[in-house]
Amino acid sequence: MGIKEDTEFTRQCGLRTIEQAKKAPGCKIRWALSNTHEEIDVCDQYAHGGVNGDGVYSPDECPPYPAHEGCKCCLILEPRPVSDILEWHKNPASHPDLEEWFQKNKDNL
Repeated sequence: MGIKEDTEFTRQCGLRTIEQAKKAPGCKIRWALSNTHEEIDVCDQYAHGGVNGDGVYSPDECPPYPAHEGCKCCLILEPRPVSDILEWHKNPASHPDLEEWFQKNKDNL
């Protein structure tokens, strides 16, 4: 594959990751630099951006991916903390978004 094909493949993988994050309540996306990333560019800003400066974004706020042609960064699903799930299990009203998702999907689980 050439660089254009690689970039398109990367884009498709990123779109799929974002789609998956949107299906799970509270799931976010982490922008991760490639281990071959050497030059400082927009990818560094994205990897250190987001609300907490840790490269984590809601699926709807993820920066354009890939950031540039030949980008080797990856998007990683950042699941909701287990403590949220445990709290919801004890008290469904504690996390209404989880309860709503569960009620919609319980027959498919």
